[in-house]
Amino acid sequence: MAIKIVKIGTGEDIIADVETDDTKDHFNRTGITLKHPVNLVFTPEGLAMVPLMPFAKHKDNKIIITEKDIVMVTDAETDLENEYREKFGSGISVTNMNLIQ
Repeated sequence: MAIKIVKIGTGEDIIADVETDDTKDHFNRTGITLKHPVNLVFTPEGLAMVPLMPFAKHKDNKIIITEKDIVMVTDAETDLENEYREKFGSGISVTNMNLIQ
């Protein structure tokens, strides 16, 4: 799993498992495949993960975001990545261990 945050042109921040690069969508445009994509939304209670397009059918819980729609892609903070993995992935957490000091 490569958990990334993808900022798209509409301003949304999406966290997902980025599976592949240079994927073609049904219009033959190049993009990336996102598995289990969710929007990161701030609420009065804190950060929430809201399903991306909750009423759409996503084959195998995957979508393709085209290159022209992507503003940037970055790694997620460890705590956020662990929460995402717990809800949508293996449940295995990543640690921030400093073995050498």
